[in-house]
Parts: sequence; C-alpha cells; structure tokens
Amino acid sequence: IHGTRYVTSHGIALNCDVDLNWFSHIVPCGLEGKEVTSLSKELQRDVTLKETIPLFLDSFQKHFACSLQYKDFR
Repeated sequence: IHGTRYVTSHGIALNCDVDLNWFSHIVPCGLEGKEVTSLSKELQRDVTLKETIPLFLDSFQKHFACSLQYKDFR
C-alpha cells in the first residue's frame, strides 16, 4: 500500500505457477515472517495465468461494480 497526499494505491499479485524459492530473498509487502504462496501450490494442481485472468477480472468487476478491459502486454 502506498500513500501520497491523502490518496492510497493498492497492488495485487497473483502467483499462479511461479518458482516460490525466489521469494525467500525478499520481505513481501514489508511483512516480516509471512510466507508467499501460489495458486498452484494451494490448489495442488497446475494453474495457468491464462485460466486465472478471466476468473479474476470477472470477480473484480462483480465485486467493485465496474467494467474492465484486459490487454496482454507480452
């Protein structure tokens, strides 16, 4: 969470199938002693970004009553 001039901005990261060993070198979100996980680890199956994006966008739009457009920058 970042705050400037009474405005906060929030970020989100969805780790689908990432190598979690890299996270042992950082303090995620400044939270000491917290573990990073992935959707693949939690669901005990391979989870791809391709399957995750539409589900996330649909849920976000419903929860926040907004319309989003996805653009793949790869």
